[in-house]
Amino acid sequence: MTPLPDYQLINRVTELATLKVEKDLPCEWLLFSSQPAHIRGLKYSDSHHVYTNDLSKLSNIPGPRQLKGRKSDILRLEDIIKADNAANSIGQTLNKKPLKHVVEELTKGLSNDLAKTRAVYRWLTLQPVSALERSSSEVDTNTAHYLLQLVENKLTYAQLFSILCG
Repeated sequence: MTPLPDYQLINRVTELATLKVEKDLPCEWLLFSSQPAHIRGLKYSDSHHVYTNDLSKLSNIPGPRQLKGRKSDILRLEDIIKADNAANSIGQTLNKKPLKHVVEELTKGLSNDLAKTRAVYRWLTLQPVSALERSSSEVDTNTAHYLLQLVENKLTYAQLFSILCG
C-alpha cells in the first residue's frame, strides 16, 4: 500500500484532530508518531510517542512497551519465501477467475494469517495494472474487473486489499 502524500496526510490528521467527540473516547488520540511537529493544535507525548490534542488523557493509558517475543516467532523467513513464491507463481494467470479463487490459490499451503496476508499483498503489488485494458467479455466478478477499477480510480489499493483479505 502506498503511503499518503504529505499534504493529504496532514489534512487527514488535522481533520481527525478537530473532531468533536465525547469525552474520554480513544479516538481523540492520534497515533501518528512520525508526523511533522508543525501540525497545528497537536502536542507530542514523549512517553507514548504519539501526537494528541490533550496530553492529560494519556495519563491513564499505558505507554508502548517492547514485545516479549521475537519477530521470528511470528513470521519465519521460510513463510515469507513461500508466500512470495505463491504470489510470483500465480502472476496474471487467474485474472479471468473470481477474486475468491485467486485468494484460495494464493493462500493454499500457507500456515498462518501473516503469511497469507503477505502473499495477497505481494500478488497485488505485482499486478501491472497500468497495462490492463477493458474487454467487452469481462465479467464484473472476475479479478481483472477489480484491477481495472484501480486504473480507473474507482477503487484504491487499500480497498482492494481489504476485499481480498475479507
